[in-house]
Amino acid sequence: MRSSLMLVSALAVLGCNKKDPAPPEQKVADPVPLRCQPGSVVKDGACAQVVTAEKVAAVGQQASRLDELAALMSKVDVAAAPIELLGGFRQLEVWQKLVARSASVASLDQVVGVLGEAVTELRAFKEGLSATSGRLTNLQGELNKLMTDSGASQKLEDVRARISSEVQGVIGPFEQQVRGAMGKVTTPLVTRLGELGDLVAAACVMANTSGASSQTSTLCGQAKAVFGKATAFLAEVKDKPAALFQEVTGRLESELGELVDRETSALVMRAQTAVAEALKLPPPSAPAPSAPAPSAPAPSAPAPSAPAPKAAVGATASAALLASLGQPCGAGDACLAGSSCKTYYGIAGPAGPAFKSCEIACASGASACPAGSKCVTVADGPGAVCRP
Repeated sequence: MRSSLMLVSALAVLGCNKKDPAPPEQKVADPVPLRCQPGSVVKDGACAQVVTAEKVAAVGQQASRLDELAALMSKVDVAAAPIELLGGFRQLEVWQKLVARSASVASLDQVVGVLGEAVTELRAFKEGLSATSGRLTNLQGELNKLMTDSGASQKLEDVRARISSEVQGVIGPFEQQVRGAMGKVTTPLVTRLGELGDLVAAACVMANTSGASSQTSTLCGQAKAVFGKATAFLAEVKDKPAALFQEVTGRLESELGELVDRETSALVMRAQTAVAEALKLPPPSAPAPSAPAPSAPAPSAPAPSAPAPKAAVGATASAALLASLGQPCGAGDACLAGSSCKTYYGIAGPAGPAFKSCEIACASGASACPAGSKCVTVADGPGAVCRP
């Protein structure tokens, strides 16, 4: 009996120490990826629309605007024509006389090569516009993918990084193109071309007084149309690239919204500021380059007895005007604007021959002459006149 009790107790103890088997491990199902509407991304665990057909079209429109400017820039040969014409003028004796008479004219003569480099830069700018347009087209393609992708939606962070990289690839080169090329248009081409036009006019006036050769007459006859077309072309294009840059970059940032990261927004702001600063024109009070008709023959002079126009007095005269002072008047008593044809007699007085030269009359000792010249008295000549 006692043995039986001991056996039962032992079995009870063994039963108490026995552990129940663990329940089977439950598998957690993977979350179902969000599927958003086309043009949407996953933002904070929900779908958010960031691209529309209108936004895609707006990016494409910016590419088209660059293509339009590139088409306009394809007419750059119009700006190159005066430079080629000037090559012919520089071989003429009357041109070489002007260069010899004035250091200012001589410095302008050396600008011809610089203008040629500026035209080359404009041609490169035109090609750069086409490349930038291609980058915008690539950006438009990325946005189109978001509009057509029917798979699992992408995260906003991933899409933003990709689109921002594309935008930076557009902004950086575009800024360099505008600052480089248009800085050369605003400074040497627009300004210097007008001054060289004055110089051509002076050369044509001088040539007419001494009997122009057939070569000179041909060049002077071409000058009006050539300089006129170049001036009109440059007036049309000189402000367009800067304005287009500001509009295109601003439109991209506003249309893309959340797809542009802070770094790219800062890049856009810096680029817009840099372009605006680089292309600032001189203040309105700055002396403007003198340019009658950039073409010539020179404008008709007032009657010989009339005083020189007041606009030339105390003003900054062009190098060509200064070089023309004291030179014989052109056909029909023509002189450059700012001077007039003055008739006088030599030592023989009225009994002798009459002489005519382009002059700016002044009162001896008075500051009535343009900058770069002074009032002198030419005895037995035109009297008190301005001379460089």
